[in-house]
Amino acid sequence: MKRLSIILTILVLVGIAVLCVVRWDAWFSMPTEPKWEGDTLSYRFYCFGEDSVPGFKYTQWGWQDADQPQTLRFIVLGDVHNSMDSADYATMLRHTPHVDAIIQLGDWIERPYFYYEQQLFHQLQGTGMEHLPVIACPGNHEYTKGLHASLTDSWYNLFRNPDNGTLRLKGSSYYVDFPNARLIVIDTQGQRILSDYTRALTWLKSTIQHADGRYIIVLMHQGIYTASSSRVRPLLWLTYERVLTEEADLVISGHDHCFYQRGHFMTTNSSYKEYMDTTKPDTTANCRLYQVLDIAVDTFRIATFSLD
Repeated sequence: MKRLSIILTILVLVGIAVLCVVRWDAWFSMPTEPKWEGDTLSYRFYCFGEDSVPGFKYTQWGWQDADQPQTLRFIVLGDVHNSMDSADYATMLRHTPHVDAIIQLGDWIERPYFYYEQQLFHQLQGTGMEHLPVIACPGNHEYTKGLHASLTDSWYNLFRNPDNGTLRLKGSSYYVDFPNARLIVIDTQGQRILSDYTRALTWLKSTIQHADGRYIIVLMHQGIYTASSSRVRPLLWLTYERVLTEEADLVISGHDHCFYQRGHFMTTNSSYKEYMDTTKPDTTANCRLYQVLDIAVDTFRIATFSLD
């Protein structure tokens, strides 16, 4: 009996230690004081899940640029991690005018806490970017840490995305229709068990199948191809490689903190934070890049620019 009590005590202590390890960052890394006293999270981004979006009108074919209905221009950002200041955002708009919306590939903020969300809004203020609608893709840094990692309620308040996704990934996996393109967001971080992947794949196939001839542009944080073997997610590759290779016109991802292109698959990075082994000749890192995606009636193109 005494031996059993000792064993149970050890198991309880081990369990507590493991729980502390996996939840330490979530419990103890949140800033204790807001940087901007008095701020609240009443502010939020314009998203295409709302009834009204600045600069756009909704038609039977999807959202259409109200001023120039034949074209669309998106600024594409990946893995910013709160590292851009107001001057950076203003520079982007000066270099690439007539932008209609922002595509964000995840990890726009460093941690899913009030402090970093505040910081993002203050970095955008006065640049013109704060008025642009956003197509937001969650990354691993938008998720809380620990065994039950999840997007916080504030993320859903900040980005009120269309509710046309798959099961529990609604609002984080979704699609937005424009007359000439369907932009599909896949929440790769939210897929944890096999059933998540199978359901997401079924939804993706159906979403592509019923796109009515639009260009298929897929946005995801973790990509199926990577510049480093240490960052490969085999289940992600097995689930999506075939359908994205055969059915998508363009796939853009982040996460790897480099610029890397393989066919119609592209990885982009907008932060100085560098994780990658950049020995591959077709990989660029340690520089802040952004893409500009232009969609016209009969074509689309994407160009890369540097902030440095």
